Amino acid sequence: MTAGIMTRRPRRLIWLAVAVLLLAALAGGYAWYRSYVAQQLGAALNNWILARTAEGYRIDGDIAPESGNWLTAIRRLSAITIAAPDDDWEIRIPSLDIHVDTWNPFKVELHPEARIDVRYTVADTEHRIANTILGGWAGFTYDTSGQITSVYIDEISSRFEGSVDFQVAALRADAKFDPEASLSSDGKSVEFKFSLEDATVTRPAILPLGDLIKHVEMEAYVAGTLRPGRPSESLAAWRDAGGVLQIQRFVANWGPLAITAEGTLALDRNLQPLFAGTANVRGYSEAIDALVQAGMMQPNQATGSKIALAAMVKPGDDGGPPAAKLPITIQDGFLFVGPLKLAQMPRIVWQ
Repeated sequence: MTAGIMTRRPRRLIWLAVAVLLLAALAGGYAWYRSYVAQQLGAALNNWILARTAEGYRIDGDIAPESGNWLTAIRRLSAITIAAPDDDWEIRIPSLDIHVDTWNPFKVELHPEARIDVRYTVADTEHRIANTILGGWAGFTYDTSGQITSVYIDEISSRFEGSVDFQVAALRADAKFDPEASLSSDGKSVEFKFSLEDATVTRPAILPLGDLIKHVEMEAYVAGTLRPGRPSESLAAWRDAGGVLQIQRFVANWGPLAITAEGTLALDRNLQPLFAGTANVRGYSEAIDALVQAGMMQPNQATGSKIALAAMVKPGDDGGPPAAKLPITIQDGFLFVGPLKLAQMPRIVWQ
């Protein structure tokens, strides 16, 4: 009996030793793998900077040594400046942390801190936007060939300062890319959706529908492939191949106005927007009254608009209150809502 007990003990010790060796081997293997992921992050970052520099971009900044923990590799970039080849735009970021999880190295998270300054030029006029990040992060995924397959913004809360100042409580966005999409209009090269909650506009100080845009969301896809290059050349090639932006769903709630819309956006020969779609509009009477009170519409125009829109009221498709269902078009530089020429669109100057 004593011999049997002694036999079992050595066996237990052997199995314990084997388990310890296996754990040590796994820990060593994981340590090597984690080190490999960190090295790949550094190499990918350096290669991206070299590739963009070769294309004429100017990229400056400081890259700190790799940090993080067992599950995540982190690289911190400080005092970053990225400028376009022709100095058409420039981005300055005080600090940016790049995270890569070892369990999914094909997903990269970007955690900006503090304020992001953007400078851009349109028609020889310089514009500036400052974005103060209050919370959230962004990121992207890529495949084994290095092609980006998706980008996302997760719960970004920020404050924008520029020609229009506003603060956003929550911004979410997600876009998926198909690198193999054909240049024809049959290929969906980008599918995306975004939502915005509680955007408060502080400048201009007085808006006819109020300073709070409660909710905006959109789901759409780009048909046809936009190739890299100067915007004017890339967009012209996309247009000529039949490219369009198909808006599957657009929802906005601003003051008394509630809109649900869908439609197709294209570009004309001058690269100006062409749009054809339909919208269900609620609260239009109150919105028109607000425009009159703000001096943006004459009382006689308001009366005619209400009569025209009232003729288009139908029961709500979603079971809600009746809504005016009407066509929306943009053509020849004007926005038409139903039979009304509502506004002249600003001309877009592409670089």
